[in-house]
Amino acid sequence: MQDPISEFIDRYKELRAQHLNTQYLFKRKKGNSKLTDLDLIAQDEDFYKKYLLDTQGLATLRGTNITPVRWASLILAMKNRSEMINSKIDFFNYMHTLLAICLPLFILAGEMLDKWYWVTAAVCVVFILWLFKLRAELRIELSTAKELTNVFEQIAKGSI
Repeated sequence: MQDPISEFIDRYKELRAQHLNTQYLFKRKKGNSKLTDLDLIAQDEDFYKKYLLDTQGLATLRGTNITPVRWASLILAMKNRSEMINSKIDFFNYMHTLLAICLPLFILAGEMLDKWYWVTAAVCVVFILWLFKLRAELRIELSTAKELTNVFEQIAKGSI
């Protein structure tokens, strides 16, 4: 049997992705296009209420013996993981900026040397796009880690 906390995290990520997709489609409808993210708080509240009362969600954690030390270490691990993800995002921001600055320089230098400047520029553009994709993926992972930290803190306090 898998660890109940790992199961909780996996299930949460899956259901949260479905919920965000549903919200995105709801917002794309003609009459809802002017709604802001704050207007969707009621939907988020319903999601958390359903998930935390779900038999495969929080109930599996309530049915297991998880010590306060484990809760504290789990919360600390989630917060530290969030910081590590954040530092990766910062690094990718710097690399993205550096490559974006280097791109015109490569083109100018290549025109002066008359060799391979389009190849260098193309490689630079590919790396910029790749870094942008990595940053977007890490932002999603970071937001999920922070959400789970909040949920685990509330569970550990006994308020859920």
